Amino acid sequence: MSTQQAREADATGRDGDSTPGTVISTVADRLADHGLDVRSTERGSHYLKITHVPGVLCDVVICEGGSAEWEYRLSRGRYADPAVITSLVLNILGASPTRPQATLPQRHPNRTLMSVAGRALTDRGMQVCLQVYTDDFFFEVQSEIEVTNPAQPSRGAVRIADDNSIRWECSFTDPAADADGIDPEDFAETIAKVLAG
Repeated sequence: MSTQQAREADATGRDGDSTPGTVISTVADRLADHGLDVRSTERGSHYLKITHVPGVLCDVVICEGGSAEWEYRLSRGRYADPAVITSLVLNILGASPTRPQATLPQRHPNRTLMSVAGRALTDRGMQVCLQVYTDDFFFEVQSEIEVTNPAQPSRGAVRIADDNSIRWECSFTDPAADADGIDPEDFAETIAKVLAG
């Protein structure tokens, strides 16, 4: 499906509402305005793939309940620089880096991407929590960190894993339901800014 088809897909909701089809059309429009190629797997889908971003895989999912996820994953073999990841997360969460990227942390021996980025984000006022998931069937453990900005909780949370992936989870504002969140256009503009960075 082309960008134009994504704009037209399932955009027949109530006037001024935030149905997934309407929101996905808004997000697709804003991303296309920044020159990004946006594709949907099928008509009416709530899933977008942002293509033609060298070395990066990007997916957007708009959920029925008014939430969204954006996954940013470096392609296999690309080095995830903790300084770049720290800057990226700060931008997503609405907290501009206080120091130039060159002074942000680099990878340290015997420390993971999560460890170095998590420490740097904590030092810059972000709330960082370690999430651990166990698989008692195959006896494996996986972990990631969840990062939020206490000064702007409406920006949602960013999850960083050591597999070079970042996932931004947020909710859209809904005045009718008195729900706090971000505007779909702000969501798309943030993604475009990060990808252009």
